Amino acid sequence: MAKHASTPENAIRACQAEYRLQACQCRRRGLDADKIEESATAFCERCGDAYYVTADACRPTGVALGCPLPDPIFAERLSRVAKRFAGRLREIRPETDKLFAFVRRDVYHVTVTNRSHFDDSGVLQAMSLDEATRVSAALARAGYGCLSIDFHGLLLTRQGRLLAMGFPTDDRFFELRRLCCDVVPELRTNLPLTAHIKLGHVLAPLAGRELERTLCIAARCGEFVSARVTFRRSYTPVKRLDL
Repeated sequence: MAKHASTPENAIRACQAEYRLQACQCRRRGLDADKIEESATAFCERCGDAYYVTADACRPTGVALGCPLPDPIFAERLSRVAKRFAGRLREIRPETDKLFAFVRRDVYHVTVTNRSHFDDSGVLQAMSLDEATRVSAALARAGYGCLSIDFHGLLLTRQGRLLAMGFPTDDRFFELRRLCCDVVPELRTNLPLTAHIKLGHVLAPLAGRELERTLCIAARCGEFVSARVTFRRSYTPVKRLDL
């Protein structure tokens, strides 16, 4: 893995640029109706009075940080923020029952790399024990120790995903992503460009004034999202790995 200067400015700019692009696309082009329909029909399930994102659509298949988050207080805050967002959404569409599907708090995570992705066609394939062992050896050589991510604000994407925006405190997060992909090329599937936590899926095709109000709600609820989370271990579907 090539070494280079690890600066907070580079890491923050990389995420800021992608978040700005996604926010702009949502405002200008609106929600993707096909993705919203897919979430509402294939990627959510009802439990009591609420809808939740299915395991296939929210559990990591490769390497992740969290699942659950190492900071339970922040995880609880994110859960409350998601519920606040969903409650305000019901004020916009009081006649609609199926508006938002929550990601369960115990699977909140930041994806480092995917082994396969629910948005892709075909059957999901989780990381194998052999692949995890290879990554574990590479992590031992790299000796990260820990990685920290600052979370500030919410973003609603065109696909209807509600994200807590994360900003790595230095470039080592991106170095970790490259390391995993170099060791196991199959982990390059649908790589995310940011360090976010997904909180849920919007299930209704909001447009026009409804979408404008929803984006305002996301911005206001996002004011309650502000924390630094430090990760000392990574998650894989087969075992946890020390950083």
